[in-house]
Amino acid sequence: MNAAKALDRRVHVSSGRCERGMSLVELVMAIVIVSAALSGVLLTFDFGTARSADPMLQTQAQSVARAYLEEIIGQAYDDPDGNESGEVRATFDDVDDYHALSNNGCVATSSACPSLGDCACDQLGQPVDELPDYVVAVTVSNTTLGAVAARRVDVLVTHAVNPDLRVNFSGYRTSY
Repeated sequence: MNAAKALDRRVHVSSGRCERGMSLVELVMAIVIVSAALSGVLLTFDFGTARSADPMLQTQAQSVARAYLEEIIGQAYDDPDGNESGEVRATFDDVDDYHALSNNGCVATSSACPSLGDCACDQLGQPVDELPDYVVAVTVSNTTLGAVAARRVDVLVTHAVNPDLRVNFSGYRTSY
C-alpha cells in the first residue's frame, strides 16, 4: 500500500507541474511570424514615405498654374496700346502676349535659381526662390464659345525632378 501511495504521489507531482518557457521550435516559429508581419508593416511605411512629397509637389504645381492662369485671364482681350514689340513679361498687357511663354517668363536669376527657367516667376519676371524646378509653358489660341470670340489659355506646369508630375489648367478670355 505504501508503494501505491508513492506511485500515486509521483504521478500527481509530475502531472501537476506547470510547464514554463518555449521550446526551440516554438521560438523559431514565433520569430518567423513576427518578422513576416513586421516586414509587411515596414514596407507600407516605406511606400508612404517615398510618396509623401508627391502631394506637396502636386499642390505647388497647381498653385503655380492657377497663379499664371489668373494673371493671364486678368489681362485685356486685345492689345490696349497696339504695340507688341519689345514686350517682356512685366509689360505684357493682353492675353496674346503670353502665347509661347516658356522658361517661366523669368527675366532675372537668383542664388536659389541660378539659371533662367529654374524657378517659377512672378508677374515682374523675378524668380520665386521657394518654387525651384517648376517649368511653365503657356499656349494661347483663338477659338469661339458658341458665337462669342474667345482666347483659350492653356498653362502646363511640369517638374524638372519629378517628370510624372504634369498639371494643365485651361481658361477662356472673351471680348466683352
